[in-house]
Amino acid sequence: MGLAVARSLVLAHGGTVDLTSSPGSTAFTLRLPLAAGADPLPAGARRHVSTQG
Repeated sequence: MGLAVARSLVLAHGGTVDLTSSPGSTAFTLRLPLAAGADPLPAGARRHVSTQG
């Protein structure tokens, strides 16, 4: 249910949800467009949340 809610919120704001999977690892990437005038993350910066123990 949590992923369904996240997907609905992301899509409502014009973003995307991507899935990458390999044996023993699955990652969901949520992307939202920047607000007008917002500063993006520095080049090459990336936030990553791991769900593996």
